[in-house]
Amino acid sequence: MGTTHLESKMADKAMEKDYGAFKDKSSKQKGLLSECLATYKYLLRTRPVLTKSVTCAVTSGLGQLISQKLRGTSDGKGLNFRSIAAFSTFGFAITGPFVHYFYQALEHFIPKGTSHATIKKLALDRIIFSPIFYALFFYVITLLEGQSSKAAVKKVQDNFWTAFKMSLKIWTLFQYVNFNYIPLEYRLLFANLFALGWNVYMATKNAGK
Repeated sequence: MGTTHLESKMADKAMEKDYGAFKDKSSKQKGLLSECLATYKYLLRTRPVLTKSVTCAVTSGLGQLISQKLRGTSDGKGLNFRSIAAFSTFGFAITGPFVHYFYQALEHFIPKGTSHATIKKLALDRIIFSPIFYALFFYVITLLEGQSSKAAVKKVQDNFWTAFKMSLKIWTLFQYVNFNYIPLEYRLLFANLFALGWNVYMATKNAGK
């Protein structure tokens, strides 16, 4: 127990020292943006899953918010905060961890230097990951919005194929660039920047009857 506690304290001190180095470097650059980026890089290294989950929660919720603003609220009662919360919860609990570990698995089983590595990763992403993800998306979001399991199944049946086929058109080239040129630790961040617009589409699609 004592050894474990000591190791934990040593690890915490090492992380604090690492963070201090990031802060010092960004302070010398005298820019708020550079300091934020340095902090984000530090968090990606020390708390990768949590950091990516929070990022996904923000972009997912923001996508739903923008979607509501663009299409207007149908009930005349203003924003649907439950729906925004549902998207943020899905981004935090499912998108962030799911994508993080999927990317890690791809890199482990198809490391850089493998013959046709990018094509293989892209095929697995499009053929295996995407169908599972979109089925989960429509089912879980519907439940989080307070509807029944039967309604969630119907939502999947009504929207899955349209969203999946659209993703093949929109995401395939983007993911090729992501797998081929972006370092592993930044792939989900890169995808999130692009995903903001996609989340608006998905939110609008989910709101359809």
